[in-house]
Amino acid sequence: MELQDYLAVLRRRWLTVVITAGLFMVLAGAIAASREPAYETSIDLFVVGRSADGTIDYTSGLLAEDRAQTYARLIGTRRVGEAIVEDLGLSADPGAIAAKLDGRASPDSVVVVATVRDSTPEGAQKIANSLGRVLPTLVRELERTGRSGESSIDIVPLGSAPLSTSSANASLWTLLLIGGTVGLVAGLALALVHQRFDPVVRSLDDLARVPASVIGIVHVRRGRERDVGRSGHDERFALVRLSLERLGVETTSMLITTGGPERREAARAVNSLARAFAIAGQKVKIVDVSQSIASVAVFGADDPVPHETFGLPPTGAEALLAELPKGDADVVLVYGPPLLSSVDGILIATEVSSVLLVVHGGRSRKADVVEAVRLLSSLGVPAHLLLVQSLHRWRPRRNAPTPEAGAGADDAHRPRIP
Repeated sequence: MELQDYLAVLRRRWLTVVITAGLFMVLAGAIAASREPAYETSIDLFVVGRSADGTIDYTSGLLAEDRAQTYARLIGTRRVGEAIVEDLGLSADPGAIAAKLDGRASPDSVVVVATVRDSTPEGAQKIANSLGRVLPTLVRELERTGRSGESSIDIVPLGSAPLSTSSANASLWTLLLIGGTVGLVAGLALALVHQRFDPVVRSLDDLARVPASVIGIVHVRRGRERDVGRSGHDERFALVRLSLERLGVETTSMLITTGGPERREAARAVNSLARAFAIAGQKVKIVDVSQSIASVAVFGADDPVPHETFGLPPTGAEALLAELPKGDADVVLVYGPPLLSSVDGILIATEVSSVLLVVHGGRSRKADVVEAVRLLSSLGVPAHLLLVQSLHRWRPRRNAPTPEAGAGADDAHRPRIP
């Protein structure tokens, strides 16, 4: 994927990214609130090596450097914790005291830095100063220095540990920044996974692997169903009509339907496309066989308003097959039932010259579109796709009547034939 692909996913799934980042920031805030305060101080310990005669030479210096690394690891052991507990007269577990200690020594250095962390600054200082007292004694016991003819090793504290004045924990703002950054990355990853496995058609890219040509894309504002028949809406479908003509799609009898159950946009496409053909000077007939009772509307070339309507007896498919050969219109648009859920839809598809599948962006399933195209291909019927994208919702005025006021639920999915 290229940068523009990531930006497209981010623009489409921005809410997922924002929610994920917010959850991580809340988690970081909860961690910050639940932490115990921690204060940290340190004490420097100097490792010195002397030869048998008490002088410091090259060999004793190398020995001191080597021992510095060993003593740094010794600081965090339970044996040192026991010595500190005994020195301070504490009742704490030596292992818990040892867990508060950490030592490090840089390579080619004879200085060991011992760090102590405790819940109070006074406690950290006391433990660090105690370490400076007990560690030299413990080292002498382990090294058994001072015997004749041998080099001696000693460790000496360089001053005392300072009193810490600020918490060693990361600040709340630092944790929130880390949580937000991790959340953004996790949110983008989640958005990419969602985009990859999203079963619904969201954009034109989702139709790239469908073996059918896309005639065009129509953007419709939700809540403005009365746009059907208006100039802006008709201009968009006028481009669809031009695309059909440029591609040489046969429209003497065209089935307009969907693959899945979402039928509302297909009904609007029938009305709008019929008006676009009528405005272009062609006589158009709409045959609605989406239900058991078929109905017909004829649009005149001079007036893009149906001037003749009549009903057909059931069943719809049989009525349509009787209407198609009459030749009383230049363009016949058939509004049929979904292909994947109706035998009539398949029967009608085999009798028309072409099929236009309306894909509702945000509702139509990719699997339904692919399956419908494959079904039409197996029947030898050329299929074309029209993607209808919904824009932002416009709220109708309170006093304005709704477009389907007084209509039944089934009527909302049918072309508007008086």
